[in-house]
Amino acid sequence: MIIAILGASGGVGSCASRWLAQSGHALRLGGRRSRALQPLGLELNAEIQTVDLWQDRQLSAFCRGCTVVVNCAGASYQVLDRVARAAAAGAHYVDVSGDGPAWHLLQQKPAGDPYWIAIFSAGMLPGLANLVPVWMSARSGGNLTVYSGGIEPVSGAAAKVLVLSLNEHCSTLQGSDYWYGEAGASWQLGRRSRHSLLTQQTDSLAHFPGQVTLLPYLSADAERLALRRHLSSLRWYNVSAGSACAKP
Repeated sequence: MIIAILGASGGVGSCASRWLAQSGHALRLGGRRSRALQPLGLELNAEIQTVDLWQDRQLSAFCRGCTVVVNCAGASYQVLDRVARAAAAGAHYVDVSGDGPAWHLLQQKPAGDPYWIAIFSAGMLPGLANLVPVWMSARSGGNLTVYSGGIEPVSGAAAKVLVLSLNEHCSTLQGSDYWYGEAGASWQLGRRSRHSLLTQQTDSLAHFPGQVTLLPYLSADAERLALRRHLSSLRWYNVSAGSACAKP
């Protein structure tokens, strides 16, 4: 059983690679720059393979012979379902991002095998964070406010992906196959309420030491959470350490 990790030399990819190696899995590490992959390959005793995800032959060769392909490469708003379809030729698929856009494209044109498994949004946000409210309470309805974040740094690439993924022209979830989320929005009485929340700064937020910035951001996955749980309101704040932050 070989697990292939695309984008293995990046921040998320290297962490995923080390975790999977500790679990005893045989790994194939992929990325555009072999020089960046070599130290990690030696550390984990893993196969390395140079691959550009925009080159069909390279991508197919990287996925061939694997049981699972884990995509940690971006930017997700550009990659969409490209890597998923390459993996579907013989491997199941896990994407740390992807979210609704890739899912919609696969629904419109299925990959083929009805038993093929693909998992999207497997990272902390939005995937894991949205499981916590469900785990905490089985009740439907009511009002929910979420503070999600930490003090870890965010890479420039991740910040760029977030900004470029925003689509201000989408007004309904049902009508938007390429919508990731909207800053300043909340969920109110069964619908998205745009520009309803403001960025805040505080030094008294429980469980977050020091001064933090609260950025209201309603993701597509948060909307799905509100719909599934029949919430009257959902206010979601991404919490960042410090105060150097642009207002939405």
